[in-house]
Amino acid sequence: MNKIGLFFISILFFASCRKISKYDRDRYDIQFLYNPWIQVDFNSGIVNVAVAKYRDTISISEKDKELIINSFNVNRIGDMKGNIFVDSKQSIMPPDNFQFKVIKDEKGQSDIIVTNSDPMNIADEKNKKIINFKSTVVGVLNRNIDFKAAKEAFSKFQKDSGALIF
Repeated sequence: MNKIGLFFISILFFASCRKISKYDRDRYDIQFLYNPWIQVDFNSGIVNVAVAKYRDTISISEKDKELIINSFNVNRIGDMKGNIFVDSKQSIMPPDNFQFKVIKDEKGQSDIIVTNSDPMNIADEKNKKIINFKSTVVGVLNRNIDFKAAKEAFSKFQKDSGALIF
């Protein structure tokens, strides 16, 4: 084989060896903040609404867990690092954000915030992947009966206390 052929084979080999971070429960955890007051730990299923003194465990079906894990892998969320903010470029008051913190090997890896008024015309590929992952997670949470109870606890707290928390 000539040197050029060997060169291209070695480039293909090294390109195929690029490691993609796949979700592994022993190494990763994700903290979802549906809003600043409703927090869900993905691995444990614990949902916490601190202001309402509500804490419970939600049951996420295996199918829905797989949806989240597959979206995590396909959108390469495990490869993202640092603080990332995906903005709609529209001022919304009060702020309406969905946040997720990726923890790898018990250390914070990324802290990602997405405005809930999803931008539709984002050209940046990384931001599109973040929005796709967020959409998957929000869809799973919003149809989960146990999570709805946490949202109701938060709504009840707002109503009973008269607090203007959004």
